[in-house]
Amino acid sequence: MELVAEQGISMHNAFSATPVCCPSRTETVSGRTFHNIEASSGQVPCQHAAADYNMFDNANALFQKFHSEGYITAAFGKVVNKVTDYWCSKGRVDGFDRIHLSCNYEDFYGTEYYNRYVDGTEETTTHDLDENVYQTAMMGNASVDFVAEQLQQQRDDADTAKPFFLWLGPYAPHTAAVPAAWYADALDDEQLYETPNYNQQCPSHHPPVSRNALLTSDVESELLQLNKDRLRSLMSVDDMVDALVQVLEEYGDVGENTYVVFTSDHGYNLGQFCIPCGKMQPYDNDVRIPLFMRGPGISADSTSNALVGNIDFLPTFLDLAGIAYDVDDYDGRSMKDILMSGNEFSGPWRDAYLLEFKSVGTFGMTHCPIWWKSDDGSVVPGQVIKPSSSLINNLIDSVELNNWRVLRILDGERNEYYAEFYDDSAANTGSPYFYEFFDLSTDEWQLDNRYDSLSDAQKTDYSALLQTYGECVGAQACSPFEGEEVSLGDISSTSTSTSTSTSTPSGGNKGGKNKGSKSAAAVAEKET
Repeated sequence: MELVAEQGISMHNAFSATPVCCPSRTETVSGRTFHNIEASSGQVPCQHAAADYNMFDNANALFQKFHSEGYITAAFGKVVNKVTDYWCSKGRVDGFDRIHLSCNYEDFYGTEYYNRYVDGTEETTTHDLDENVYQTAMMGNASVDFVAEQLQQQRDDADTAKPFFLWLGPYAPHTAAVPAAWYADALDDEQLYETPNYNQQCPSHHPPVSRNALLTSDVESELLQLNKDRLRSLMSVDDMVDALVQVLEEYGDVGENTYVVFTSDHGYNLGQFCIPCGKMQPYDNDVRIPLFMRGPGISADSTSNALVGNIDFLPTFLDLAGIAYDVDDYDGRSMKDILMSGNEFSGPWRDAYLLEFKSVGTFGMTHCPIWWKSDDGSVVPGQVIKPSSSLINNLIDSVELNNWRVLRILDGERNEYYAEFYDDSAANTGSPYFYEFFDLSTDEWQLDNRYDSLSDAQKTDYSALLQTYGECVGAQACSPFEGEEVSLGDISSTSTSTSTSTSTPSGGNKGGKNKGSKSAAAVAEKET
């Protein structure tokens, strides 16, 4: 990760619009926020999202757009939850030139792999079960070979040379997070991260969080193992990123024309607010994501505090590639000028970002299986054990209680969070049953729900603003700049925050099509 962050920009306020796998990934692929990618009648939902449509049928979505613009499009690993249905079963490959996928990607030592190659040939292979079939290592080796092949063709100016877009989706550190055999004993002294909101009961928060009991020592012992597993599995992701950066540097003359992005689909809890594990809540632990980028025009060791998110990725990639698009084809904005200037940029940018979630089930700690060595001490593949429900009944998600919309507000005067919660029948469109408000300038860890301290006028204004965002379509409505359709100006600030105001360009990409460019875009994206 350091090879990306230290040679590029670190975005300190990056958010996932929906903190669960398939919706977040569909938002990234489409450049749309959650209410604009929900599956409609006739579409097969993937955790409520229209993943199929945005993978294959939406001409403005990531893979189809880049493919139509002459890019070689490659997907290695998990893009959305249903990829094995597409590629290991149905063979739906339109818009994808190179595919590498474990046909059971939830098994770190799965032995069956599907590959589609740039020349159109396909194969499904079965490997022996040993340490060499570790999924992240298999993906890393295949991706390095692919990138080297493409850069060599560009260096040779071969007739088949094209710019490429590569999506890398390692399953690590998703539970059960299984480490490579060579890292199975690493980081043995690692401890849990006891943040200020760790194991904190919060009766002022929405249920089920407000009802969660304190974590017991037995639960903490399980979470400690889960934390070690996750970190160990990420060591192989680091190896993969390191190998990719090395091959780019080896082909310096053409490799230096590549942008590398390191990010995730959501955050994660390990005991925060007495939530034993998982995501799916609206708090910063769940919705904040890492975002580091390096490439042409991005200064080393630069930073930005701009409010950005996964709906911005696609318009940013198109802008960097010089591909023209209509600003309202997407709900996000291009971050290009921020990337090039970091905190030195002073143009207009958004001051609010919409977060949305519909429950995907009612479950607790049993949802987070944990990897252990086998009883005989062997590590390939080891054993995966679901924690017993008798350990603790604390909920991670709830169909009846955990449906919500949030405005995450960040500008020169305020750093705030306003949330409304809905029961399952309301489906985020009815009357809220609960409200939350946090002033993060004084309450960084979101421990003190201050909704009751708002005036009636402020409550009305925040709710109306959230409703406006909740119905938005297109960047000018969903990611408005100063002077556009939505403004915070009518809401008096409740905060004395002096957080840094940051900004970027005042419109979508107006550039022409990338003509004959050999530039490449690569994404290293981790599952959490």
